[in-house]
Amino acid sequence: MIARLDELVIYRTTQVFDAAAEANQVNFVRDIAYALPMHMISDILGIPESDRPDVFQWTDVIMRAPDPHQNIAPEAMHDAERSLFAYGAELGEDKRRHPGDDVWSILSSASVQDDDGRRSSLTRLELDQFFLILTIAGSETTRNAISGGLVALAEHRDQMALLTRDEHLIGPAAEEMLRWASPVTCHARTATRDHELGGEPIEQGDRIALFFPAANRDPRVFPDPDRFDIQRDPNPHVSFGGGGVHYCLGAHLARREIVTMFQQLLTRFPQIEITGPVHYVVAGLDPTVAVSLDHVPARLNP
Repeated sequence: MIARLDELVIYRTTQVFDAAAEANQVNFVRDIAYALPMHMISDILGIPESDRPDVFQWTDVIMRAPDPHQNIAPEAMHDAERSLFAYGAELGEDKRRHPGDDVWSILSSASVQDDDGRRSSLTRLELDQFFLILTIAGSETTRNAISGGLVALAEHRDQMALLTRDEHLIGPAAEEMLRWASPVTCHARTATRDHELGGEPIEQGDRIALFFPAANRDPRVFPDPDRFDIQRDPNPHVSFGGGGVHYCLGAHLARREIVTMFQQLLTRFPQIEITGPVHYVVAGLDPTVAVSLDHVPARLNP
């Protein structure tokens, strides 16, 4: 499965750049950074190519609607949510009747056995909700990392030149992009017991906000944290979470997408340039989760 995913990432990245090259002048976010992870999550879930324009459109509306500057009516967001939810339910039914070799077919029919020998499966509601999570979270965060990575390289031309000269730096560069862009802004947790952290008392039931960009710029962990350095080592960023049960399920895939994207970008369009102001939006079902790049005008110079 992992080897197949790597092949798919290369294929989809090539496809995305082939399409973008015909236009030359692009919105890097929507034409490139958004297209790759959306196609990848669709491949993993077994979403037919013919259905993808609708799925992409619903997801885009859901992600942009919380930003007041987008002028998207609440009814439009709710319609998109209902449509995506209904589509996921329909897809699950189809996979149960006609299973394929995709992840959604596996999840739709899989069961696990507990220590007492009893078998259980995900309920229909759990599957439908999981579909929403995968289609949205599986695309938005990687889009943010790729878009933020390009902006960082464009603003630090010395690092762009260094990466272009030495392709072996692509792995560390991807990690620095993840630290620098911090694709997820904030997650909240509820304390299950009384605790003290950093001298601050936390009581059971308190809501705790975890700000990932702050952790990724902590000067106690990262020397000169406001410097974009693709050779930073070590780089213990927490962009995928701090480990444990809440660690990002898609971390491996996201890394492969970022690495492959910039390998091809710097090979095919090493003189890429940003040609105008970049625009951010508040994004996500919960507007505290992410602040995303929405428009990055770029020229694909070979």
